Amino acid sequence: MNKLSYLIFVTSLSWGLQAALAAPAGVWSDNKQQQRLYQQVQAGEVVSLEVILAYLRERYYGEIVEIELEDDDGMLVYEIEMIGPQGQRAEFEFAARTGELMSVEGRQLKAMSKQP
Repeated sequence: MNKLSYLIFVTSLSWGLQAALAAPAGVWSDNKQQQRLYQQVQAGEVVSLEVILAYLRERYYGEIVEIELEDDDGMLVYEIEMIGPQGQRAEFEFAARTGELMSVEGRQLKAMSKQP
């Protein structure tokens, strides 16, 4: 994915997340967990997605293919999936409130790492 495509993808993703999160509360009324998550994001109780993405871009080669913000038993977690330059997949989990990297899963992670 070239830089322009990536920018368009991230911008579209950002707009899509903003539109979903800006939806009236009634949209979430049938799902209490989603409504609570919406309120936490609106209250600024989570680290910015841009901070998390900057962390990944500084340390890993690859393209972001999926981003999720989930409530995992009361703990907000960013789950971010990347595809590396050799086609390998990696999943990163961050504590959304602190931005701390909690886990990394995948194969050939050293090939994706920008760190020596």
